[in-house]
Amino acid sequence: MKRNWNEEELMEFFTLLPNDVDQAMKNKTDVNRLGFAVLFKYFQYKAAFPNQKQDIPSVVLTYIAKQLHLSPDLFHQYSWGGKEKTYTRHRQQIRSIFGFRTLTKQDNERLKQWLNEQVHFTHDTDYLEMKSYIQFRNWKIEPPSVGSLTRMIASAIDTYENNLYQITSQQLSPTTRSRLDALLEASIHSEDDAHIMEESDEILTLRHLLASPGKPSVTTMNEEVKKLVAIRHLQIPDHAFKQMAPKLVQKYGSVAKFKKT
Repeated sequence: MKRNWNEEELMEFFTLLPNDVDQAMKNKTDVNRLGFAVLFKYFQYKAAFPNQKQDIPSVVLTYIAKQLHLSPDLFHQYSWGGKEKTYTRHRQQIRSIFGFRTLTKQDNERLKQWLNEQVHFTHDTDYLEMKSYIQFRNWKIEPPSVGSLTRMIASAIDTYENNLYQITSQQLSPTTRSRLDALLEASIHSEDDAHIMEESDEILTLRHLLASPGKPSVTTMNEEVKKLVAIRHLQIPDHAFKQMAPKLVQKYGSVAKFKKT
């Protein structure tokens, strides 16, 4: 949750309605009334509970406390954690009010399947996290912890990449594989790309192929032609990456350029 909220935003998202106040006032102490109200409005906004008290912006806490005519400092006394009975009961009550339920093993598998579909189009982890929370809201399921969700997203990306490597490898002919191996071998053992250029018109290093063109000149044009000839010499099938989303092609291109530096 963002840290800064203006007055208009606070009114829109964190105003306690009469029924909200009634729910909070069912608690016997001011501490628990404030704790319940804060969890309630946070969940209403995020469809998830905060991982720690610090996740709740002070301006939001103060705004909610003011509506209950309580000091925001009382929130520091609110018992926190899965072993705390009041905290656990409040979460159960709030889930029930909004028609949500806790995450099950089947839900985890459902999310994994959904993520496995999404990673065919993007590996933007922030975007995937945001879309995952939207899915949980639509499914009316309390999401897992941030750490668990992060690991699930990373696992989906890792699975996709392993499958991609296998599928791509299967599409390459023995000749192409051999020439790619030679290219990589030359890149590993070469300490001077310019020397390789002088030694051979065919074998270039991967670093040289990925290098940006120099200033416009006849020499630059000749070098770029040599790169094109070397790439064509690999005989990589035209259809090898047709199934890959443009964003992912760009991602792996960027990774390759980064690794060469």
